[in-house]
Amino acid sequence: MSATQALKAARDAGIVLGIDGDDLVLEASEPPPAAILDLLSRNKAEVLALLRATTAEKKVLTPTIGVPPSPEPGLEEPCAARRGRVQEIDGFFLHFCVRCGRFAPFGYGVRLRAGLLGRWYCREHRPQKPMSSSHG
Repeated sequence: MSATQALKAARDAGIVLGIDGDDLVLEASEPPPAAILDLLSRNKAEVLALLRATTAEKKVLTPTIGVPPSPEPGLEEPCAARRGRVQEIDGFFLHFCVRCGRFAPFGYGVRLRAGLLGRWYCREHRPQKPMSSSHG
């Protein structure tokens, strides 16, 4: 199940989600079902990214060039308008797949101290063989 589906399941169960640093904060009138807690735990990084994206002002570091802006779908859905985008939200980075525009947790050629944001991929488009890096 995706982070988007985990969020929907939590909200459907009456759970209000929030963020405290790197932690998810849950508020509910009764103890949440264990299955939903497990979903949120397994998708924690993506859930945090989704919540931050909807509650914070976005700072785009690497915009997609040549694609007109349009309403964006959820982070788990493809979106040509955000392919390859890297953005910072409250000190955290959110990366999008260079091929499809989904949330991308797999980075290649990333060297933040050298100012290299790298190329990011979703699970589906993640290269199967290590990519070579050049240190030009």
